[in-house]
Formats: sequence, C-alpha cells, structure tokens
Amino acid sequence: MFFQIPDSTIARPNRLLIRGLLRLLYKFLGEPAFAHDYENLDDQEPEFDARIGVQGLHEVKRKVALRPRQTVLPPDLFKQSSQLDFWKNHEGSLAHVINATASLSPSPSA
Repeated sequence: MFFQIPDSTIARPNRLLIRGLLRLLYKFLGEPAFAHDYENLDDQEPEFDARIGVQGLHEVKRKVALRPRQTVLPPDLFKQSSQLDFWKNHEGSLAHVINATASLSPSPSA
C-alpha cells in the first residue's frame, strides 16, 4: 500500500486528512481503527535497522513533522527513481487502489 502525502501536509499536518487516511488504511488491513496522538509517538527498530545496515531508518520521532534527510540511495539511482510515478499509472494493474481526498469526514475512533 502506498500513500503519497505532500510535504505541506506533514509540515502543517491536516489532522482531518491524516485521520481519514488512517481510517482507509485500517479498513484495507481489516483492523479496527484507534485514536492516535500525533504529538506523542515513539517507535524504534534498532535491531532490524542494524541487520539491514541502515541505522535509524525505522525510527519514529515523537512528533509528526517534516524532517528533511539525506537519501541512502546513490545519487544516480535517487535521481532516476525520483522521476518515476508508476504508482499513478493504474492501467493494466490488478493492484487494489484506494483514492482519498481532503474532504473525508472525521471519525471519533481514528
């Protein structure tokens, strides 16, 4: 599953949009939605990151915010992949597509 979330949404979080996306995610996964505290998150996976050789890759910071970071990809591969938009082309794909908009209504459970 892939959500393309604009940097502006992370820089100035639109809580309604994020709650809506999370509701769609839980529905897709078949899991019950629950309330999130976007100001008080924390998750670390140092053992997994050490096994794949990328320290801090799966570190979740306490607060949702835009934090620019350097890519782990070689420059040529980063440039090539940043110009791809395969996830926008659904032609001939059997992938399950979920379309979300900012007009999603809030849910007290997400």
